Amino acid sequence: MCESMTSIIVKKLVKSRNSKILEKYMLIHIYRKSSFYILVKYYLMKKKLYLIPWLFQDATSNTYKPVTKLLQKQWYIVIPVQIDWKYKTMKEYVEQCIDFYYKTGADWDVHLFGFSYWAMIAIIVSSFLNIEAQFLCSLSPYFAEDLPYIPRYWKKYIWNKRVHYFKSLSFKQLAKNNNTKTYIFYWEKEHPTVEKRADNAWILLKNSKIIKIPDAVHDIWSTEYIKGLSDFFILK
Repeated sequence: MCESMTSIIVKKLVKSRNSKILEKYMLIHIYRKSSFYILVKYYLMKKKLYLIPWLFQDATSNTYKPVTKLLQKQWYIVIPVQIDWKYKTMKEYVEQCIDFYYKTGADWDVHLFGFSYWAMIAIIVSSFLNIEAQFLCSLSPYFAEDLPYIPRYWKKYIWNKRVHYFKSLSFKQLAKNNNTKTYIFYWEKEHPTVEKRADNAWILLKNSKIIKIPDAVHDIWSTEYIKGLSDFFILK
């Protein structure tokens, strides 16, 4: 089979996400040690994943290595989103993330990964852009519908300027036009409001799946958290 025809087949299989057929097709050719395997890997690696970091942090730091390595094993090109955190609001974080998306030449297969407060950035961004899939880990309950139920000290932590924006941020409205494939994770030892937000997101987002991970807490860097994500990808 000529290389150009091989390229066309690989593109179609990768775009269709039919991993079982793709794996069989790879096995047929891999024993030849031909360029086919390299070609498949190249097209699969075109899956870009934008990793949104924690507040005042950089996703290129050593802190994110366990998460980055896990995602790279899933054939993602992990791209740390660069955000200027100082004295900014959620609205400005979202605008920066959208600008970064366009500046980095985003294509047809972009995924988002966000944890807690920064999973909020992901869900808002995916409501405006053409995102293939997103991983929302411990999505924070700071939407308009959540504010009456969260502890007072949480509101104090995020300060008044952000609370004012959250009052106008309806999850129900965001979900209406959001068709992004969404994986919602929450952990066994989460605060009840986080679990409630996860359940509500699963109900409202048309193309979503909810995953409860046992024996973990609200900590993306913990061994249990990483193991939970790893187990999900193995079974996915």
